[in-house]
Amino acid sequence: MTTLKDVAQLAHVSASTVSRAINNTSYVHPETKERILKAITELSYHPNLIVKGLQKGKYKIIGLIVPSTDLTIYSDLIPIIQKCAVEHGYQTIISVTNDNPETEKSALNHLRHSFVDGLIIAGTGGNNHLLRDIVASGIPVVQLLRYQEETLGGVGADYIHAAMKAVEFLYQTGSRGIGLLNGSKLLAPFAKRYFGYHNMIKKVGLQENFICLSDINSSYFDFGYQKVIQLIHQSPETDAILVGNDCIGLGVLKRLKEMHKKVPKDYRLISLAGYKLGKYLETPLSSVELPLNKIGKNAVEAVIGNIEGNFDVMYRVYAMNLVLRASC
Repeated sequence: MTTLKDVAQLAHVSASTVSRAINNTSYVHPETKERILKAITELSYHPNLIVKGLQKGKYKIIGLIVPSTDLTIYSDLIPIIQKCAVEHGYQTIISVTNDNPETEKSALNHLRHSFVDGLIIAGTGGNNHLLRDIVASGIPVVQLLRYQEETLGGVGADYIHAAMKAVEFLYQTGSRGIGLLNGSKLLAPFAKRYFGYHNMIKKVGLQENFICLSDINSSYFDFGYQKVIQLIHQSPETDAILVGNDCIGLGVLKRLKEMHKKVPKDYRLISLAGYKLGKYLETPLSSVELPLNKIGKNAVEAVIGNIEGNFDVMYRVYAMNLVLRASC
């Protein structure tokens, strides 16, 4: 029976180098990997599994890592990505992290040692070193919506100008107390939404009034439900509220209804990351919406391009559109 040591002897490398090449645990020079591939083929060492692993792009599988699948924008993105992958002859394996860096780390390590050709990730920012190591091992990584690691490419949206656009609209239509309930600034999209809010509030000469989520693992709905009262108490002049996403907005709407406050009569409300949930609420939620079809399609095409040898580290940014509904 052929062993890993037999492969190593024929390829003139150590057994550990063969192991690293097979499992993609660290970088192996392409010429060395080619010798190992030839040795595996010649010795018929599990060719159905391992040879495919050394021939880049032969599994036709993309790993997709997202923070959530429930009531978030990712529940809209996942089927778009899956459909586009199938159209290109690929399948997807999905891992959900709940924005926990340790869960994300485990998912990354599992997928890199599985039969995937590339990864698409909406990351926490807590495993950037591991992501760089995965890319160095020959597995392409494309960032989805969250630009957490500047050395890697990805697809996202112009969150700064989206927030500026929402503030500007509210100001031009009469609001003078514009508050913000935002996600954690540890996550790039929320940090950029705050930056856009801050810039435009300053530009129009209003007073900032904001609360950001302190724990990225907390419930967005609970955050909106609990913190909207604090936001209003911080600035009694508040007459409009921006929320970092629709789930925060859903919590805000529930609490305001319990307070017998009406939207938009008492408070106007805009989500800075709208998806299909918002338009189906009892009070349809105005939102700045992402072009999800373009983003999902571009993410798939970017990772496949990398798998097939086009190493593009650009970060593509799409504009967002303000969609007005009953909450304004």
